[in-house]
Amino acid sequence: MNPTIGNLVSVGIGAIVTLFGVFLSNWLLIRKEREQWYREHKAEQEKWLRDRLQEIYSNCIYYLGQTPYAASAPRLEKYMVRDAPELEYEKLKLGYEQLKLSYDQMEFEVRKLNVEFDNQKQRWLNLLAVYHPFRDTTEFDDFLAKVRERKLSVADVTQLSARDPRLQSSAAKLST
Repeated sequence: MNPTIGNLVSVGIGAIVTLFGVFLSNWLLIRKEREQWYREHKAEQEKWLRDRLQEIYSNCIYYLGQTPYAASAPRLEKYMVRDAPELEYEKLKLGYEQLKLSYDQMEFEVRKLNVEFDNQKQRWLNLLAVYHPFRDTTEFDDFLAKVRERKLSVADVTQLSARDPRLQSSAAKLST
């Protein structure tokens, strides 16, 4: 065999081995970066879900712990003086009509606030039902029954949040 051909074959084999080595190292590097991206992406998703769940639980606790707005003014009719002299009675009646109108407006606004309050409370309870950690269990069915019957309490939501495995931090998961 001619030494030139031998050198060319050696250089060719060396080039092929080098290309294979470069290809293999690049493939392993890409694989490693892909796995790292997947872990980071999964951690971001878990953090997002944990933050969202904390928001849902805290708003459910807030709305279940609050009472709706109430009109604190007593009914005005019982304060109307009917034994006053005629002229004074007419002035009182006019003042009463203005007060009654203001009171009726206040009652209407309170009812609107109560409807908005109930809508917000129901929104957060519905979100909690969607993100319930134990779906397809009897516990979930009991939870839905309590929501429908309006018997869900702050203690129920607090217990559920304490047992939700998605709210535990990564360190707590590693220690168990």
